[in-house]
Amino acid sequence: MRPDPPPIHTNDALRHVAEAKLGNRPADGAPSDTARLLHELSVHQIELELQNEELMSRRAEVEAGLALYTDLYDFAPVAYASLGPDGTLAQTNLACARLLGLERSLLHVKHLGQFVVDGDRRLLNDWLKSVFDSSTVQRCQVLLNVAGVAGAAGNPGRTVQIDAERAPGSPLCRAVLMDVTERLQAEASLRLLEAQLRESQKMEAIGTLAGGIAHDFNNILGGILGNLDLARQDVGEGHSALRPLEQIHKASLRARVLVQQILAFSHRQSEPSGRQAVRAPVAETLALLRTTLPAGVQLQVDLADAPLFVRVEATQLQQIVMNLCTNAWQALEDGVGCISVVLESTVIGEGAAPRAVRLTQGRYAHLQVSDDGIGMDAAVQARVFEPFFTTKPVGRGTGLGLAVVHGIVAAHGGAINMDSAPGRGSTFDVYLPLLDAPVDTAAVGPFAPQVPVAGQGQHVVYVDDDEVMLVMVQHLLQRLGYRVTGFADPQAALAAIRQQPLSFDLVVTDVNMPGMSGLQLAAELAALRANLPIILSSGYVTEDMRTQATHLGVCGVLNKENTLDELGTLVAQVLARIQPDIG
Repeated sequence: MRPDPPPIHTNDALRHVAEAKLGNRPADGAPSDTARLLHELSVHQIELELQNEELMSRRAEVEAGLALYTDLYDFAPVAYASLGPDGTLAQTNLACARLLGLERSLLHVKHLGQFVVDGDRRLLNDWLKSVFDSSTVQRCQVLLNVAGVAGAAGNPGRTVQIDAERAPGSPLCRAVLMDVTERLQAEASLRLLEAQLRESQKMEAIGTLAGGIAHDFNNILGGILGNLDLARQDVGEGHSALRPLEQIHKASLRARVLVQQILAFSHRQSEPSGRQAVRAPVAETLALLRTTLPAGVQLQVDLADAPLFVRVEATQLQQIVMNLCTNAWQALEDGVGCISVVLESTVIGEGAAPRAVRLTQGRYAHLQVSDDGIGMDAAVQARVFEPFFTTKPVGRGTGLGLAVVHGIVAAHGGAINMDSAPGRGSTFDVYLPLLDAPVDTAAVGPFAPQVPVAGQGQHVVYVDDDEVMLVMVQHLLQRLGYRVTGFADPQAALAAIRQQPLSFDLVVTDVNMPGMSGLQLAAELAALRANLPIILSSGYVTEDMRTQATHLGVCGVLNKENTLDELGTLVAQVLARIQPDIG
C-alpha cells in the first residue's frame, strides 16, 4: 500500500516547519538587521527545500498514475481511439491498431474513413457530425475494409460498432470500437433457426390437417369406388350407364392420386424398408419428360455413374423429379429456356453451407434442379412449400407439387433448399441420406391386384362406423361368397363375438372409430379367442400402426382406398393360412 503523500502546507505552516528545522532563533532583544536577514534567508531556503520535496513526491505520483493509465489504455482488450471532427485518428491503443491492421505509430496520420467500405463512409461522416454536435454518446455500425490502406493487414469485412462522445474542453472525441461480427452472425443464425422452427411448426400443423382430411377422404373414396364397381356389375355389359360410370371411376382414381399426394406431404405414408437406387428412376423420369417438353426448352442432364442408394420408393423419387422439373418448366418465360438436372453424391460436414445447416453430417444423394426462368420474390419463397399455394393461372396447377416434394424429402430425413430471385431463375437442392450397398437391389414393381378366390360361406364380421363403407363392403364380400355380419359399433361387435366366439371365421375392422379403436378391438378379441384372424383397415397406415398390429397378432393391414382391389384377395389369403386351425 502506497504511503500517504506529505501534507500540503500553507505559508504559515511552512514557515513554522522551516523554523523548527532551523533549530535556532534570533536572540532576545533587538537583533541586528544582519542577524534577522540571515535568519530569514535560512528559513526561506528550508521552505524551498520542503516545497521541492513535496513537488518531487507529487510528480512521482503523477508519473505512476500516468504509467498505470497508459498500461490500462494500451493493453485494454477493447479498442479505444481519440478522433478529430474530420475522423483523424489522434490517439489509439494497441487493440485499435490490431483491429485496423496497422501499427499504432502509423495510425496517427490516418483518417478512420480510410478503413471503412465506401458504402459506409457517408454514414461515418454523419455520425462524426452528430458526436461533435451533441453532448451524449452517439453510436454507429460500419463495415471495415482495410484492403485500400497501404500496409494494413487485418480484419477485412468485419463489422465494427463505435460509441463516442465529445471530450469536455477538448477538440477531440473519445471513441470505443467493438468488433461485433460474431455477435451479428450469432443473431442472424438465431433468427434463421427461429424462422426454420416457425416454418417447421407451420408445415407440421398443415400436414396434420391435411392428413386428417386425407383420412376422411379415403373413407369416402373407398365407398365411391366400391359401390361404383358393384354398380358396373349390376348394369352388365352394353348398358348405357357404363360410360358415365367409367367417367366416375376415372375421376375417383384421380382423387385417389390426389389423396396420396396429400398423405406424402403430411408424412403419413409409411417408409419403405428396402433400398432404392436413385439414378434409375431419375433417368427414366427425365427420359419421359424429354419427350413432352416443347422444342424451346433445353434439358441439360448430368447424372452420377453410381446408383446412389437411398431409403425412398422409386415412385416417390419419380414424383420428386417430375414435380421439380414441371415447376421449372412452368417458370420459363414464354416456355423458352433451360432446365438443368444434376445428381451426385456429396458429404455434409462442419463446413456445410448455411442453407444446409439442418442436415446432420454424413453422405447424401444431392439432386439439383435449376432453371433460368422468371424466379421468385421473397414473399412467394416464404409460401412455396405450402399445399395448394400456386402463382399459376387457374387450371395450370394444384399447388401440391412442391408441397409433395417437401413432404417426401422431410419424411425420409432429408432436406430441400431453394435459391431464387426475380429475373434470375430458381434452383432447388434436394438432399437424401445415402445408404451402404443394398441387401436386395431388385426393383419392386407396382401392386398388381389378384383375382380374389371365391369364398365358401365363411362367416366374416365387418366393423366400420362409416355407413357407406359398411354397406359397400358387406355387398362386396357377399358377392365373393362370404356370409357377412356388419356392425357400425365396435362395442356391439365385441358383444356379439363374446356370445358366440366360435361362430365367426374372420374379423375385418376399421381403425379409427369413436368409443373403441380397431386396435383396441383387436386386443379384446385376442384375449377372447387367440386364433381368430383379424384384418385392420385404415384411411392412412403408419409404421406405428403396423407395429402395434403385429404385436397384437393381426393378420393384415389394408389401406382403405384399396378396399375394392385388395380386400377380397387379402381375406382369401388369411383364411387359407389359418384354415387348418378353424373347426
